[in-house]
Amino acid sequence: GIRDRDVTGVQTCALPIYSSICLGTSTVLSASGAITYVWSPSIGLSSSTGNSVTCNTQSSINYTVTGTNANGCSATSSIINVTANPLPTATVSANGPTSFCTGNNVVLTASAGSSFLWSPGGQTTQSITVTNSGTYNCTVTDANGCNATSVRIAEGHGVSLPKA
Repeated sequence: GIRDRDVTGVQTCALPIYSSICLGTSTVLSASGAITYVWSPSIGLSSSTGNSVTCNTQSSINYTVTGTNANGCSATSSIINVTANPLPTATVSANGPTSFCTGNNVVLTASAGSSFLWSPGGQTTQSITVTNSGTYNCTVTDANGCNATSVRIAEGHGVSLPKA
């Protein structure tokens, strides 16, 4: 059993020592094996106490959690590093006018990233050829898994020429 001077029964960190989040998102930090918990520093945390807290930091920060068992014995976790990664820049450019006549097209190209998802259409390439008018969104994801979405409007105009 746990004695007053025995702190080996207090396990304080069930979270990996390193966590990465995207700015504007959150992650849950959890600890177990104690009765009370104190997180430090409390910057970016939903609470400074409790076995589970939500971290929504706007910058990279190191946390620790101290757990105390029923006998008053305490232990402090290793440093938990939470890295807040910036969101990628999501822009879409066109290789020509975004207003075009029936039968023509425009190529839309998203800014640099690791992966791309266009809507509508579901294409996963950095560039797409647009032949119909509409609003096109591209979600750009970077190497950290952070993403941002950009919008580009293509205005197609149907023109019928009279038959001779």
